Amino acid sequence: MTNKIKTFKNVEFLRFAMTWTIVWFHAWIIKAFVDVGMPINWATGGFKAVEMFFLIAGFFMFLKLHTEQSTWEFWKKKWVRLAPLVILSALLTSFFLDGHFRTKELLEALLIRTWGFFPIRGSLGGFQWFICDLAFISLVYFYIAKSIPQKYMNMVVFFIMYISANVMLFPGKNGGYILLDIDMARGFLYMGVGYFLANAYKSINSQNLLQNTGKTICYSIAEVSLFLFVMMNLFTLREKEASLQLAFIALFLLFIHRKGWFSRLLEKDWAVLLGRYAYAIYCVHIFALQATAKFIVLPHKGFFAANHWAVFLISSVVVMALAVLAHHFVEVPAIRWFGYKKSIEKV
Repeated sequence: MTNKIKTFKNVEFLRFAMTWTIVWFHAWIIKAFVDVGMPINWATGGFKAVEMFFLIAGFFMFLKLHTEQSTWEFWKKKWVRLAPLVILSALLTSFFLDGHFRTKELLEALLIRTWGFFPIRGSLGGFQWFICDLAFISLVYFYIAKSIPQKYMNMVVFFIMYISANVMLFPGKNGGYILLDIDMARGFLYMGVGYFLANAYKSINSQNLLQNTGKTICYSIAEVSLFLFVMMNLFTLREKEASLQLAFIALFLLFIHRKGWFSRLLEKDWAVLLGRYAYAIYCVHIFALQATAKFIVLPHKGFFAANHWAVFLISSVVVMALAVLAHHFVEVPAIRWFGYKKSIEKV
């Protein structure tokens, strides 16, 4: 359905940077274990980054979608890509912190806990809802793309986005409707945005978007300004949600067309090196923060109470170290073992 797809190394950097805003948003976990007088979190708007991840996932999914594969084959690839690190996190949390393994951890490992039939928050600190929803929404969109004529696809995706936006704006008493809670609505809406961005990218000749140095300077200023605006608001959440997401969409478009010096600067292999750890960071960060609080901060409460910077530094190091180990010893081996190395999808 698509030709050979370019790589987007600069987008890998965006994924890495935004993942850390989620990690630092969850710094309240340390405070929950031991109160050392530190702020509740270090990135008050970090939770909004998941919507950007949904958008990126939708963009890459539809950009390289091959509907000739069966729905079951698509689901197997998605499960192999997402589930191993969820299983790892469930095992680490259950046996090192909780002391037991429960049925809901199994549902999370199977990526079915939040498919509209269970509470939207699970037992692993709340991170797994995004992965379960991402898997389910991707499956639904794939089945739709496979089942209906292409000429109706825009209309169907737009209708899904319209319903999802209504759920987000006018939620029911329990934060959603019977089979569509607010978080799942967020996923359907922003993966739908990713669908339209992928179509726009495939239909636009990016070579015609820029023709002179003056435009390069304008694009570069826009890229830096939008990046700073997005990151500052993920840390502070000063602007309205719509302003933040529209700014990210504009930034994402500039990055995928690589027309400014900033996006070109980030179009390097080192950005890919950072981005490859983004999913592992997301999956292990809850356990890493809990372990840091319980085994490092708590025994040395006096020192960390007087040095909040040390809490920030040590927790970030633990998260990154565990993510690197999880990526190389769980994520990559699992994908290779199942034979899907060439079909790793963006998360």
